[in-house]
Amino acid sequence: MKKIRLAIIGFGGMAGHHFNAMVKSGLFDIVGAYDINEDSRINIGKIGIKSYDSYEKLVSEPNLDACLIATPNDVHEDYLIKLANDKINVICEKPVTLSSDSLLRMTNAARDNNIVFMVHQNRRWDTDYLIIKNIYQSKALGEMYKVDSNVTGSHGMPGDWRKIKAKGGGMLLDWGVHLIDQMLMMNESKLIAVTARASFVYGFDCDDGVYVTLDFANGMQANINIDTNKFIATPRWYAYGLEGTAVIDDWSCGGRIVKVKTFIDKQNKGIKAGNGFTKTMADRSDSSTIKSKLPKVDVNDFAFYKCFYDSVVNGAEPIISDESVMRCMLAMEACFKSIEEKRTIIVEI
Repeated sequence: MKKIRLAIIGFGGMAGHHFNAMVKSGLFDIVGAYDINEDSRINIGKIGIKSYDSYEKLVSEPNLDACLIATPNDVHEDYLIKLANDKINVICEKPVTLSSDSLLRMTNAARDNNIVFMVHQNRRWDTDYLIIKNIYQSKALGEMYKVDSNVTGSHGMPGDWRKIKAKGGGMLLDWGVHLIDQMLMMNESKLIAVTARASFVYGFDCDDGVYVTLDFANGMQANINIDTNKFIATPRWYAYGLEGTAVIDDWSCGGRIVKVKTFIDKQNKGIKAGNGFTKTMADRSDSSTIKSKLPKVDVNDFAFYKCFYDSVVNGAEPIISDESVMRCMLAMEACFKSIEEKRTIIVEI
């Protein structure tokens, strides 16, 4: 089987993850890597591949099929355009770039030079996401009208350039791009409004947390919560349907579905609630609900790489389309505008 001869530009933490996954996939021959940092170039040599000290030396590698761009976000465009002009296929780390204008220049360069250009939106294949997507599309809860997507932790901001706004740092660009992309891939109706608020508790010039609400034309609302200073875990997903609720606890995908059996709960005697009483907010009796397990989904750990391989080697249409990446970028721009202006942004995306 032909392997894709690939080199890496930028050898930080994500590049190391890609290197290990690509080797395990059996689809790539990693020939070497280039980084502007001397210590990084030393680390490249330690894992048994070539360490290049310039872009020109990297792209002069014989029979080079593709490159992975894993640099800080602000230079993705520069490298993509160079690689496109050199007729080299590209995997680009997310976020693909910092603006829709920049993305348009990138996609035009890729099309003009007839190369495969695929953005690493790998979380379209996360098991937890595929379960929620299955629940939504199968109407397992009836019509889903709201979904909460939470990614929280207590380890603070990632290091190095990810704390610097000019480099494309901040959690909206780091995690928001994935979670917004997931929602847009799940719900294909028009996005009509975006509301976002950010936190800056660590004092950096880019956000360390963000809360985003996406309103869709079909009536569904998606709430995205990203926080780096949260010391009590939040369930990864809550999904609300007219006939039930689903929860996924974390990335290990424990959770459950609870559906209504009889809407009128005759055994509901109510509960004391603070300084009052409620039936409306009392737990349902077991006789009025049906509890079930989450659906099973099949996931290939190397699905993203297989898609890129099929596009480069077999001429398949890239599964991560330019249009879907642009839709996400436009939604991200609306988030930044909403944060800056402290208002809901009306869109048609």
